Amino acid sequence: MNLTQSRWLFFIMIGTGLITGAVFPFFVSLFAVVEGNVTLFKISCLFACVAVSLLHFLLIRMLVNQFKEIEKKNLSLYKEMSTDALTGVLNRRALEQQLLNIKNSSRKENTAILFVDIDNFSDFNNQYGHTQGDLVLAEISHLMSSHLRATDLIFRYGGEEFLILLPFTTKTEAYHVAEKLRKLVEDSSRATISIGVASFPEDSANIYEAIDFADKAMLAAKRSGKNRTSIYQSTGR
Repeated sequence: MNLTQSRWLFFIMIGTGLITGAVFPFFVSLFAVVEGNVTLFKISCLFACVAVSLLHFLLIRMLVNQFKEIEKKNLSLYKEMSTDALTGVLNRRALEQQLLNIKNSSRKENTAILFVDIDNFSDFNNQYGHTQGDLVLAEISHLMSSHLRATDLIFRYGGEEFLILLPFTTKTEAYHVAEKLRKLVEDSSRATISIGVASFPEDSANIYEAIDFADKAMLAAKRSGKNRTSIYQSTGR
């Protein structure tokens, strides 16, 4: 049942309530008054009150159930729109919304950023095929997401890149988290990852710039031999 049908149901129930709870008792009451039957008048009034109360209860119950169903569908739709279909982690759309929330927030809470890239992923695809590459993407994303806190957020940034936001985490703490994830992937997957670490607002009060710094740190890890973690080092800032 959609919202339009709910509105029609509402009007039908109101109409039925008016007819049953008001019009019918009115004629009964009128007849009772004309006949001088006080007992019948009281019974008709009581019937009217009971009928209207019952209809209101049923109406409210049906509408509450309908709104719950609509809310459930909306949540399901939002989850579908915010989740990457292949990996099951949050997608770029969800990331943009999260970054916008951080940007517009008056509270600059310390958030560590991990920029993750799968090493030699193009070569892996060329050697084993894109189907196996997709399996590795899903495998690595699951490994990382299952070893993060409930408050941490992991997004598929694009291709074989992931972005992880660690609220209330220092850069030193984030480095240890990154190393744990890197070693986990190395031990449990057919690929390795390189990770860059930066911090908001420590490295930059601009969340987008802080992400760029984490990206630069990841590239530094790549240049240093891959399968390692690099922390962004501020130079003259």
